[in-house]
Amino acid sequence: MLALPVGTLSAQSMRSGEASITSRADVRLRIESGPGTSRGKLGRLGGAIGGSIAGVRACYAKTVEERPTIEGTLRLFVEVKPRGASVSARSDSLGDAALTACAVKAVKNASYRDISPPASAIAVLTFQNAAASGVARTERRSARERNVRVNKRPDGSLVAAGGTPGREVRFLVTAPPTSSSNAVQGVHAAVRGAIPLLLDCRRKATRRGHSAKGTAEVKLRITRTGKATPKLVNTTMESPLGPPCITRALRRTQFEPSAQGNIRLDVTFAEDPAAAKSR
Repeated sequence: MLALPVGTLSAQSMRSGEASITSRADVRLRIESGPGTSRGKLGRLGGAIGGSIAGVRACYAKTVEERPTIEGTLRLFVEVKPRGASVSARSDSLGDAALTACAVKAVKNASYRDISPPASAIAVLTFQNAAASGVARTERRSARERNVRVNKRPDGSLVAAGGTPGREVRFLVTAPPTSSSNAVQGVHAAVRGAIPLLLDCRRKATRRGHSAKGTAEVKLRITRTGKATPKLVNTTMESPLGPPCITRALRRTQFEPSAQGNIRLDVTFAEDPAAAKSR
């Protein structure tokens, strides 16, 4: 058992000759010893890297403000050399260059003065947040709820409406006559799963004293892989912050391959009474 000061990090022995140090929070840290690094040096490295976790959490908190669904793992190689410490990313499943760069900088800025070179370790950072888990659950539930009503207009186009029970967010899916009801239902389910992101966009739209109220008309080009390229066609929203946030949310939404093609999506935000009262 590797002993460290209480309240800093906890440690546990793993396979023979391998140590692991774990800190649990919204960012979890595990330290793996590098080549030729003694257990004593590993403990001091773990303490130094653990001291940088507050900075890493600050990086993550800032990113989650813009991308509430982001989760993943980042492996950093930390090496203490005679001329100082170096930190480099070895593997990264976050998909966010800014977050990775911020985390690398935070770990590099830790104090390694008490560690004599050479010494190295792998810092495994796992990023998790409750919002991402909630969105994932919503998306899975929405995928199962496929009994949405699809209506046919006189021109042959197919439409399906949805939104939140309180009508804070409403949306309308419109597909060309050549589309199938299954495709429309698939798009509807995906957008319904993205409602947590759209609600967040509505909240952000009220920043700087703006009103969230209005509709954004978006054209979606969905590929066979289920990825969408959204293009804002028209908007009646007063806030300039709402429409770009909506297109970012749709770009991150996974659609079913059966929805391939061009779809029109109208997203409507209701006025936020609290925000309106403050103006």
